[in-house]
Parts: sequence; C-alpha cells; structure tokens
Amino acid sequence: WMYQCALIFLFEALTHFIFFYSETYGHIGCLLAIFGGKVLIVPCTGHFSEKQQTERDKVAYHSFYMLALALSIIFTVDTLFFRTPASAMVRKNVLGAIDTIAKQFSDFLSEGESALQNREES
Repeated sequence: WMYQCALIFLFEALTHFIFFYSETYGHIGCLLAIFGGKVLIVPCTGHFSEKQQTERDKVAYHSFYMLALALSIIFTVDTLFFRTPASAMVRKNVLGAIDTIAKQFSDFLSEGESALQNREES
C-alpha cells in the first residue's frame, strides 16, 4: 500500500514538473497528471472478466471522447474571440500583478507609510 502511494506521488510529481517546466510539452504533462493518476489509483485485482474489460474500455473511450470534445470547444472559442492563447493572457496578467506588488513594496520600503497614503488618495 505504501509503495503504491509513493509511486503515485512520484508519478504526479514528475508529470507536474513536465507541466510547469516545459512550455512545449506542458499540456501533455497536465493530461498525464490527470488521466495517468486516475489509472494508477485503480486497485490491482488479478484478471478481469470480458464484461468488466469491455466496460472499462467503454468508460476510457467516453472519457477521451469528452476530453476531445471539450478541447475542440475551447480551441474554437479561443480562436474566434481571442488572438492570444489563454495561457499567455494569464501569464501577462500574473506578471503584471507581480510587478505592481513589487513596485508598491519597494515604494513602501523606501518611503514608508506615506507611499501607501499617497496611493489611497489617488
């Protein structure tokens, strides 16, 4: 039981590393983390009957079908309404917020509380 938990943790850590580290293959790491972890959690119970195997295949097919459908809807909406990928817009906004916080903190350290009072007035 502990070995299975350790392996699941290791698998998830590796796929999250791929997701956050690689801009090119990040989406693949995310999909691996979602669907691979779900498969690893299934208990090992020897052999499956043909009916159980067919049911598992049907559920897996439906899961991938819904994923493909969702991704195609997201792609279509992003293409029609936004010229920039959503991830790039989020990255831009987060970095802008970090810059604003860093500037305000720097102003606070150099000017003290008067920097905060000047911001509240404007």
